[in-house]
Amino acid sequence: MKVLKNIIKECLFLIYDLIFLTVIILYLPVYFFKGKITAEGLKQKFGFIHLSLQSSVWLHAVSVGEVMLIEELAGQISESMKLPLVISVTTLTGYELACKKYSGKAKIFYFPFDITAILLKAIKSINPKILIVAETEIWPNLFRLLNEKNIPVVLVNGRISDKAYKRYMKVKWFIRYSLNKIAALGVQNEDYKDRFISLGCKPNRLFVTGNMKFCTARNLTLSDDFKTKYAGILGVHDKSFIVAGSTHQGEEEILLKVYKRLKDNNRKIKMLIAPRHVNRINDILNVSASLGLIPKLISELSMNVSADADLFFLDTIGELSKFYGFCDICFVGGSIVPYGGHNILEPLAYNKPVIFGSNMRNFQDIAEAALSSGAGISVEDEATLYEAIECLLTDSLRYTQLCENARKVFEKGAESSKKNLELIKSVI
Repeated sequence: MKVLKNIIKECLFLIYDLIFLTVIILYLPVYFFKGKITAEGLKQKFGFIHLSLQSSVWLHAVSVGEVMLIEELAGQISESMKLPLVISVTTLTGYELACKKYSGKAKIFYFPFDITAILLKAIKSINPKILIVAETEIWPNLFRLLNEKNIPVVLVNGRISDKAYKRYMKVKWFIRYSLNKIAALGVQNEDYKDRFISLGCKPNRLFVTGNMKFCTARNLTLSDDFKTKYAGILGVHDKSFIVAGSTHQGEEEILLKVYKRLKDNNRKIKMLIAPRHVNRINDILNVSASLGLIPKLISELSMNVSADADLFFLDTIGELSKFYGFCDICFVGGSIVPYGGHNILEPLAYNKPVIFGSNMRNFQDIAEAALSSGAGISVEDEATLYEAIECLLTDSLRYTQLCENARKVFEKGAESSKKNLELIKSVI
């Protein structure tokens, strides 16, 4: 019976290899010619990773978000574990950021395709003593092969979104097999722990270690150069500056109506709206025009002339966090419309009061921490958003309290990286 099970398993993984290879053949030309990977990166994804290490700690971060997430943990690993650190990434942007942040501290390479022959070649070159996966990346072949070589896999900052959970449940038998090749899973909260258990993960391998994003965001700082540069251009010295970040379709119209109502009530404000997807700028310009509003684009501002405007749209990449740093009030989008919200930790790290909608299912623990600490305000619609901003503009005591309470949010997750490091050490 055991022999038969092994034969079936090998056949299933052969089919998995063939399907994966077919997808690569079909999609790779598009992926390559769109400039999403370099020729060297492509070689690495096929297993040509020239490291030849005697031993290493392998840390995997998919893209930019995860590369940022692992910063504190990577530093702790380098200090406490006397082994070379290697970091794999999946995307080009993730690779570029990893090289920038960890060059000289770790070897950086592209994560190899999850195909047996490719992985065997890569594992031989990396020679890991352990694989640490940030967030929830499930790679059946890699986990299987490392398990066969008695190399432990640890998942840190684990989470399963609503969308991913529904997808995983459709192939629960396969996911269960892969999850139980993981030696230990550090998850963000009890709800995620329950989801892993329902997918077949063994409860004794699951540990609630908190959300590492608390650790990452608390170290944010804003340069004086940025403040000096934009404070004068935007003319925010004598007006309250409101930043609405990561907005989605439907939210910009709500924000513009709120802005117009506040201006009609003679509130001294300026507002910056930063859509989650910059390619929607023209659509948002049309919405503002329909309301009789004429905004300025940040990319078109002169660096030496103060802008004669009170409404701005952010159409550049990588600057939203900095604008959070010197605004007075923040709204974080994807939360009034049913998207699931976005990360509110960046504005909180700058001790700013944060407003967000009630649709925060993808960041529920962070939203709850902000509300329970008295650092955030949850709204439902245009009317309650207006009331929240109006309150912060007119009630200085309420405003000051929210700013001071922002620090408390980070106390909840301050030990997350340390807990994950202890979990990693426990399985080596």
